[in-house]
Amino acid sequence: LMSIFILSILLCGLNISAQSQSELNTQIQQATDPVVKLELLERFKNQYVTDTNKKPVYLNLTFTAYSAKKYDKTIEYGELLLKEIADLEDKLKIQVYLKLANAYYVTKINNDKIVEYGNLCIEVGKKLKGDKATSKYTKQYIVPMMRLIAKRYAMDNDIEQKIKAVPIILEAYSLEKARKNEDLILRISISLYNNKKINEAIQLVEAILDPEKPKRKYIDKLAHYYYRLGNKAKAIEFYKKSFEIRMSAKTAKKLAIMYKGNTDEQIRWFSYAFVLSGMKEGSKNHKFLRHLVYNVKMKGNAEEEQNQVYDSIISAARAKTGK
Repeated sequence: LMSIFILSILLCGLNISAQSQSELNTQIQQATDPVVKLELLERFKNQYVTDTNKKPVYLNLTFTAYSAKKYDKTIEYGELLLKEIADLEDKLKIQVYLKLANAYYVTKINNDKIVEYGNLCIEVGKKLKGDKATSKYTKQYIVPMMRLIAKRYAMDNDIEQKIKAVPIILEAYSLEKARKNEDLILRISISLYNNKKINEAIQLVEAILDPEKPKRKYIDKLAHYYYRLGNKAKAIEFYKKSFEIRMSAKTAKKLAIMYKGNTDEQIRWFSYAFVLSGMKEGSKNHKFLRHLVYNVKMKGNAEEEQNQVYDSIISAARAKTGK
């Protein structure tokens, strides 16, 4: 009788255990809050994980931790998954690599891991993409990881590391000419310019400049970069393009200053700057313009002739600018 009693208790205990696991499974499936779901999954892992179910358990833990923005746990469970499951399918592996790369980027605990997992993600993405020119793997995995790796290099204080971002982000842009890639290219170019790597900064901006529909902010950036590089001819070329897109007194004044030594060009551009800035007498543009007309170009001529030339210059400027 005692033996039967003990056996009954053991069987009852097994039933309770099985029931608890079933209930926990149900709670996990019904959980909508990723933080709550993660807590339930961790409880399941601690009590019921086996060699048979560890793959779906670790996958769920990795993905749920990422959704819950628990990036330290994403790293913990993602790397445990890769260690424990050697035969993980590429379509799952690529998702794990992406989440690990992003988690390391957010936590900043190991920047080399961003590059490591980012490159693994790109490698698997290219394998899955095959010979197709583009696919979901390009937009969802390959380009985002190239962008992430470029960001990692760009944020480094070492200028040689920053330069590594250039070919990576340009390749990403060649695969997807998206606004977010353009914006990152511009930010990296500014960072390189600030670190006196002007040629590299120019290379980046020229890569995203559409000759058919050029954006003024890119043209202005190139004009400034070329000016700082000492290439005045290219700076003038780009500032003129910028002026044709949108006439501004600021751009006209820059061109006038760059044309130092060429009186007629200086007069032309200072006249545009003067008219576009509201024709304020006594302003710097007004003073420069009058000096160039009366004291340089028409120096020694009768005042009446000087006035006639000055008035014709203002008329031409107003006709050009529509003011």
